Amino acid sequence: MKLRLIRYGIHKILYETSFWIGGFVGILIVSAIEISKDMGFWVPIPFVIMGFSVILCANLGGLKTGLACTSVISIYIIYIAWIKWVPSVFTPEPIRISLVILLILITAILLGRTTDKKNLVIQTLKTTQNELKKRVLELAETNALLDRENQERQQAEAVLQSLILETASVTGVEFFPALAQHLGLTLGFRYVIVTEVIQEIPGRVRTLAFWGGDHFLENTELDLDQTLCNEINKTRSLTYFSDRVQELFPHLSFLVKLQVISSIGVPIISHSEQIIGYLCLLHDQPIKNEDRIQSLIHIFAGRIVAELERKQAEEAQQKAEAKYRSIFENAIEGIFQSTPDGYYLSANPALARIYGYDSPEDLIQNLRNISEQLYVNPKERQEFTQIMLEQGQISGFEYQVYRQDRQVIWISENSRSVYDNQGNILYYEGTVEDITQRKLAEEKLLYNAFYDELTSLPNRALFIDRVQQSLTHSQRRSDSLFAVLYVDLDRFKVINDSLGHAVGNQLLIDLSQRLINTVREGDTVARLNGDEFAVLVEDIQEIEDATQIAERISLTLSQPFQLEQQEVFTSASIGITFNFQSSGHLYESAEELLQDADTAMRHAKYLGQGSPQLFDQRMQKNFRSRLQLETDLRRAIERDELLLNYQLIVSLLTGEIAGFEALVRWNHPKRGLVSPVQFIPLAEETGLIVPIGEWVLRTACKQMRQWQIEQLVNHNVTMSVNVAGRQFAQLKLVNMIQDILQETGLDAKLLRLEITEGVIMEHFESATTQLQQLRDLGIQLSIDDFGTGYSSLSRLQQFPIDILKIDRSFVSPLGSKAENREIVETIINLAVNLKMSVVAEGVETLEQILELKQLGCHYGQGYFFSRPLDSEGIKQLILNHQFKYL
Repeated sequence: MKLRLIRYGIHKILYETSFWIGGFVGILIVSAIEISKDMGFWVPIPFVIMGFSVILCANLGGLKTGLACTSVISIYIIYIAWIKWVPSVFTPEPIRISLVILLILITAILLGRTTDKKNLVIQTLKTTQNELKKRVLELAETNALLDRENQERQQAEAVLQSLILETASVTGVEFFPALAQHLGLTLGFRYVIVTEVIQEIPGRVRTLAFWGGDHFLENTELDLDQTLCNEINKTRSLTYFSDRVQELFPHLSFLVKLQVISSIGVPIISHSEQIIGYLCLLHDQPIKNEDRIQSLIHIFAGRIVAELERKQAEEAQQKAEAKYRSIFENAIEGIFQSTPDGYYLSANPALARIYGYDSPEDLIQNLRNISEQLYVNPKERQEFTQIMLEQGQISGFEYQVYRQDRQVIWISENSRSVYDNQGNILYYEGTVEDITQRKLAEEKLLYNAFYDELTSLPNRALFIDRVQQSLTHSQRRSDSLFAVLYVDLDRFKVINDSLGHAVGNQLLIDLSQRLINTVREGDTVARLNGDEFAVLVEDIQEIEDATQIAERISLTLSQPFQLEQQEVFTSASIGITFNFQSSGHLYESAEELLQDADTAMRHAKYLGQGSPQLFDQRMQKNFRSRLQLETDLRRAIERDELLLNYQLIVSLLTGEIAGFEALVRWNHPKRGLVSPVQFIPLAEETGLIVPIGEWVLRTACKQMRQWQIEQLVNHNVTMSVNVAGRQFAQLKLVNMIQDILQETGLDAKLLRLEITEGVIMEHFESATTQLQQLRDLGIQLSIDDFGTGYSSLSRLQQFPIDILKIDRSFVSPLGSKAENREIVETIINLAVNLKMSVVAEGVETLEQILELKQLGCHYGQGYFFSRPLDSEGIKQLILNHQFKYL
């Protein structure tokens, strides 16, 4: 054993020191041989000694040691034998020496490799042995750890089993306090809090359970950022602070109050990946065994998810049921369930009200047969059930039903079928809406769409439709003849404005009744708009049939109307067209036919004879010409085509010029001078008289001021300007005149405004105010063409009038007709009594002047003095004194 240990020690030294020891051994052996030889000792067989030394080194030290020893001995042999030849034990034979060296080398290599392999195996075995020992130690540690973990697992399972047993039978809102209490007691935590997110208020949570160690704390609502749940919300995962939580969150004062040192918590995440609550455990000691606690918390977080989602689902269902019940009880619409064979299973109060029953119970008890008791038309019930059978639902099914008191109402029903598992209809459910008022409104709208609300006559749309039907009929029968009469009431606007809209409306109603009574039965009378009516006269034999009806209408409407104890006279202009045009062609459009009747009516109004007019193509040409004239007139002002002529007004007492009347003329670029008779009525009708009148007033005032500056007239000579009815209808008339006077610099007292009786009466209310305002400015006011209108003396004296102008129709016959003299005398006496001046128009002879002077007339105007002249002509006339009366 000792030899083995010595050998192992030598082997370890040689093997580990390797090359250097081998060389040292070789040197030692060679040195020993040399020393022995030098000392005279006999060295037996040196080769054997050196070979044994190499074998020993290679066997004990390995390849490197053997080679090192061999190298030293070989060098020694070569040195002794060949370099320093010493006759000794070595025989100086090169071949023999070389073989000895080779033999020693081979021996060293073979033994060295064998030793290395053996040592490698030994080393590997030792390494493996060490690793096995290490693994055994590790396994021992692992077993110990597994034993601890198994023990902890068993403890955790026991805790979990305990918690499960304690909470398994608890559900709903009671689950959360039970879980909090048992978690706190089992895990040894001071506080356990279960919260839910308040969905209606972002950033707020509500505690469902708050265990405080030995009792529950009161549930409350909190801001999320004032709790540790906010940290869990940020990470959306388990979050724990094992110690010093107060230092980490100094702003959370409740941590100090509750003496909280550590915390751990998880979010409660729903299946829709939304955080719906939090589970938090707080303790007044640092947390230990957090892994075991985390696993338990995760397990019960899943249970909390299920319970919390169930709680929220139950609350949502309760809210939905409450909402449905509220809707069912308080809905405006009726809600029901009914069987296919015709009785109600359920009904809400609204349905009972709609059908006239005191309560839903009263309805269900007494309404036992829907088809017979409810439906006005039982066939509609059959239609309803057939649709439900085929389609399973119906929307907007409208029909009439009987209320309990047998009153008929309209309802709209939406319904669907509810089926059993075999696909059979169990019952219908749906809603009912009372649409009676809507139906009445629709009927009224439909009526209003085709009938005039005031007169109850067909309106324009219905009349056009009936005319079109008659045209279609006449296209199939060439001998069919019918006529359209276009009736326009004359002077309606005057009556309406002067007597009021109520009187005007009553006039239209009475006129409508007269038209109906005048035409034949079957003829259509319609109100087109305002004071315009139309009559469709069908199945006539000849044209005279229509003209006779038109004449009867004209005669009937000329009779006085008794309106509010006042007689009102009016007349009508009537135009007539037939289904065949004057060319013999049939009209294609009802609108075209009515338009031609309108043209004929306008022609009748233009003639002013009160007789109906048949349409012909010349009227259409005149109408088109009139339309073109209107278009040109609209551009006349901007193209500077209008001009003013002035006619003298002379004092019959002194023979001096007292004033001028401005008369507008139109110099058309193609037609030349257009007569005022043509374009003035057109301007009044279209409203163009307003801008034309303003231009006339401004130009006349400017011209008068120019003559004053040129000293052609005295400073008491006036300028008269006519004011049309459309101008009087303007609210800004007074301001406009005032601006023109200021602009031109003309004194207001030198301006005379001439207004006809018709204009004053047509705008009676506004005229009174405006005339007084003009009078307050100093402007003189004159009634033009006096005697031709219909003003009453009682109203005449209400106006601030300065001058009356006698119409030429009364002046011209003077000297030949005594009755005209009496009329003129009456007008002059009236003016004198009212303290007004008088101007006679149309003075053409000396005899007329003499008679007017004799009657006391103040002024005269007419061709006797001068024809209307332009401004240059007036200037020359004044300079040359070329007017006849001196």
